[in-house]
Amino acid sequence: MQNQYVLNDSEAESVIEEKKHLRKKFKNIRNTTPKIEKHYMDKYLENLFISSDEYKNCDIILTYVSYGSEADTINIIKTALEQGKIVGVPKCLPDNKMQFYKIHDLSELEKGAYGIPEPPDSCEIINLNEERNKNIVCLVPGLSFDEHGNRLGYGGGYYDRFIQEHPDIITIGICSSHCFSEHIPTEPTDMKVKIVIKG
Repeated sequence: MQNQYVLNDSEAESVIEEKKHLRKKFKNIRNTTPKIEKHYMDKYLENLFISSDEYKNCDIILTYVSYGSEADTINIIKTALEQGKIVGVPKCLPDNKMQFYKIHDLSELEKGAYGIPEPPDSCEIINLNEERNKNIVCLVPGLSFDEHGNRLGYGGGYYDRFIQEHPDIITIGICSSHCFSEHIPTEPTDMKVKIVIKG
């Protein structure tokens, strides 16, 4: 769901500055979390997601490939592949859009922009318009989420555009308690996720 309102110039500037501050804050929290603590938080979030009805009932899972201090998705991808689900991972395209490609194994991924693992062009594109009759879940990355589904992203807008173009897909954010917010400032172009799993 898109945020339906208009900000004046002063409000827009204030939101942009607040989001910059929060991005710095949550990046610092994530980057300074001890490895063993992060491991247990990631495992807890993974178990919550894998045991959810949304995951159990989905035919296709679209998910970011975790990088650096992001909430881990590697084991989620492995589990989904082992269980025979269709797994799609994203690739950012030159037109500021994002396309999901089907993978069969994590070894297919290559380092893309900023060192982030991406599928090669040789992988099959998932045509979401042709898959409308299937249950599709999308794990959306974020530095922080709040209880209303608002998300603090990285500023590129890729997932906001994707969510807006595919409103029927079940979008889910996974977030450790360390990075959960009471309120995230939003702009009209920011899109909410439908479910937030907090660990």
